Amino acid sequence: MSQARRPLMPATVAMRSAADGGRKTAAGLNGEYHPHLRVRGHEALLGVTFHSDASDLIHPGERTTVVLVPLYEIDYSALRPGVEFDVLEGPQVVGTGTVE
Repeated sequence: MSQARRPLMPATVAMRSAADGGRKTAAGLNGEYHPHLRVRGHEALLGVTFHSDASDLIHPGERTTVVLVPLYEIDYSALRPGVEFDVLEGPQVVGTGTVE
């Protein structure tokens, strides 16, 4: 599947503060940040990148709207509107989100 054919999914993301186990630094929203998502109730990890026209960064403790861009040629059908997910860096949950 080419990048052009991968679905783009709008989502609201809330990053945990560093005190709550989240990142200590901001994450880039123009393709620099590549976390994995885990849909609640599923075990599969889905690699994405975050994009936003509204901001270049999301800081720990902030909430914003992003576009999720799939990175791999795997099944992303679990990311449907209304679905909640965790944002992971390795085994650490650094945020949560909902597909819009």
